[in-house]
Amino acid sequence: MRTTLTAWLACVAVMAIQCTCLLSPSDALVNNPSAEDVTSIQQTLALFPVAVDLKQFHLLDAVFSPDATANFSGRSVTVGASAIKLYLSKLASGVISQHNLGTLYVNMTGPHSAAAYNWLHGTFFGTGNATGQSFSNFGYYKDDLVRRHGRWYIQNRVLVNFVWASVPTFRICDGRAAWPTAGSGGRENPRTKVVQLDPLDMLFGIDWMRLTHVASGGG
Repeated sequence: MRTTLTAWLACVAVMAIQCTCLLSPSDALVNNPSAEDVTSIQQTLALFPVAVDLKQFHLLDAVFSPDATANFSGRSVTVGASAIKLYLSKLASGVISQHNLGTLYVNMTGPHSAAAYNWLHGTFFGTGNATGQSFSNFGYYKDDLVRRHGRWYIQNRVLVNFVWASVPTFRICDGRAAWPTAGSGGRENPRTKVVQLDPLDMLFGIDWMRLTHVASGGG
């Protein structure tokens, strides 16, 4: 346990050092945004998970500028809002997703431009033949935004991942945890619950008492 905790703290320290290098000289703390600009930018950024997780991809027209660029893979850049919508709709097919946005830092880079760093925890659950499989990513969005006609749009988005993690899904049967068995076809026993483990459980050990409590209907 102590070794695991030491490794975790070392990882956090490395990430903290990395975070100090996120801001380029052009993004330095020179032009602080107004509260109104921060709120408006936050609304634009928050609409992204609403559009993707609810699969309402037409809403992305209010997120990305028509000539926006985006890099979600670290390999290729998608150009144009229409192409971004198509890319995301294909990426989201066959999964149930939940994007949790956290820390947001905004800096004005010009009268009508801004840079934003928005921390992200995304979780993706497989459906159909992939039922029972899930994975998460931990990182941040680096966005360059422009203000057009009084509204903020993403002009360029880059997804930066700290960690990709395959998150185990357990089936809890009468208080006992077991891996999902092959050939179950995704069918659930009435006395079986699927519990998604918190990443801290994976790092520091599974809380079996909590899982037993959940399995017995304790929530």
